[in-house]
Amino acid sequence: SGVDMACGSILKELDRQNLTNNTLIIFTTDNGYYLGEHGLADKWYANQESIRVPLIVKDPRMNEEFIGTKNEEFTLSIDLAPTMLQAAGIDVPKRMQGSDMSWLYRKTKDAAAAEKIESKKWRNSFYYEFPGMPDDNGFVPVEALVQKDFKYFYWPKHNYEELFHLPSDPYELRDLVEDYDYEITLKEMRQKFQKAKADAQ
Repeated sequence: SGVDMACGSILKELDRQNLTNNTLIIFTTDNGYYLGEHGLADKWYANQESIRVPLIVKDPRMNEEFIGTKNEEFTLSIDLAPTMLQAAGIDVPKRMQGSDMSWLYRKTKDAAAAEKIESKKWRNSFYYEFPGMPDDNGFVPVEALVQKDFKYFYWPKHNYEELFHLPSDPYELRDLVEDYDYEITLKEMRQKFQKAKADAQ
């Protein structure tokens, strides 16, 4: 494909200039895409098909045990800039959201730095928001709290909620909001959602 050719050309040029071992390479996209799932097309909403994107990292600082492996931690597009800045030896501005992803795959021989890396707690959830479009042209606002076990949707325009258990329902087809067995979980997710939303402002 054109993408393969373009990436191949870039990698070949890095090799030619002898820069491969001094270059952080990140391959990703800006969003997923619906192809009829949930009766939808395009992107925008908080279903897995829309918010999950590929992320491939080639970093000369990567520990050998992580090369060629898959990581299931939550990484976000807001992590890209901090990761690149830190790789370039530039301090990340305090006003910038996101975190340096490299600590997920990089070890260091320096004991103090290693302890700092290991003690850092990575995110176990994140807040998602699509504010809609101007002129109310059919793109409905939606917000969500995403965890590895549960995902909570809130549609503010309609005051409508959805709750999904991702391990047993990865395609998000069974809404649990009215399931009595998940009443406590729903209350907890509402509280976490409100906190995550406030923290993101």
